[in-house]
Amino acid sequence: MKRSVKIGMLCLTLLLTFSTTAFAATEVEPNNGMYYANPLTNYLPDQSVESMIGYISPQFDVDYFIFSTHQNITMQRIIFIPPDNGTYQVTVFEAFNTTGRVASGSATNGQVLVLDFPINQLSHYHIEIYSPVGSYNNNNPYYLVAAQR
Repeated sequence: MKRSVKIGMLCLTLLLTFSTTAFAATEVEPNNGMYYANPLTNYLPDQSVESMIGYISPQFDVDYFIFSTHQNITMQRIIFIPPDNGTYQVTVFEAFNTTGRVASGSATNGQVLVLDFPINQLSHYHIEIYSPVGSYNNNNPYYLVAAQR
């Protein structure tokens, strides 16, 4: 109950802060590498929030997403809500460049991870999500929210 209230408040805050339009999509496997990344597709000039539902499963699964930035957008926020009390890593890279790390952080013990970072206009970025210790969850999804501002 506490978790669903926390998620609801977080999504409502994001919607009121960043955009008037958002929807949740579900990841499509395989998305275990940059070339198989699921696109965050609704980044249109009037829609700057995208939310995804995904699963880190089976153990040592890695999920990738890709997004594009728009003109006049200079900041990105990534919010990761983990599925459980495991340990999960979220890293943002310049597209197809694993040495071009832009932001990263870990979510542990059910804590929500928020990454705020500057972005280049009209560029592409990858988001990588995995568990460095083998945490996974077949039943409860993680939530990924991406907002440009």
